[in-house]
Amino acid sequence: MLIADDDRTFASGAARHLCRRGIDVLEAADGAQAIALCERVMPDIILMDAMMPEVSGFDACQRIRQLPGGAELPVLMVTSLDDEDAIVRAFAAGASDYLTKPIHFTVLKERVGRLIKANRAEARARTLAFADALTGLPNRARLTQELGLALNQASINNERIAVFFLDLDNFKNINDSLGHRSAICC
Repeated sequence: MLIADDDRTFASGAARHLCRRGIDVLEAADGAQAIALCERVMPDIILMDAMMPEVSGFDACQRIRQLPGGAELPVLMVTSLDDEDAIVRAFAAGASDYLTKPIHFTVLKERVGRLIKANRAEARARTLAFADALTGLPNRARLTQELGLALNQASINNERIAVFFLDLDNFKNINDSLGHRSAICC
């Protein structure tokens, strides 16, 4: 987990309480540090203060969402701002949830735990949606998704791509004699 907050008292208190729950915590003093840390290793969740020097939490959240793996990352925006504009701005920047300070650390621990659990369940669902249940290999939906991304990238770069499709006659016989797991190794 990453805690990005320029209020060192809050950040260290939150880290202490979350560590007691068994959560490993990294800390960043501002949005720029948070982005730099996420470029190196993407955490399971970010606790982000909205108002920080250098790069605000709003801007950092938006930029982290654009990093590889950042789109699905839960970001809990935490701030003393409780006006409607700040809330709308946080969600527009990509925040998954929003809490106002002062925060009861028990509420914070529970909210973080639930966001992590929900994110893992969502990741598992994505895996099941794009992998064959029997073999674990990428399925047709994954092929369609990857092909769409490749076509978009090729169009942007003014390049061509090729797709190779192989259909083996009587492959069912190999499956029947060796079993599905062995047949995919052929």
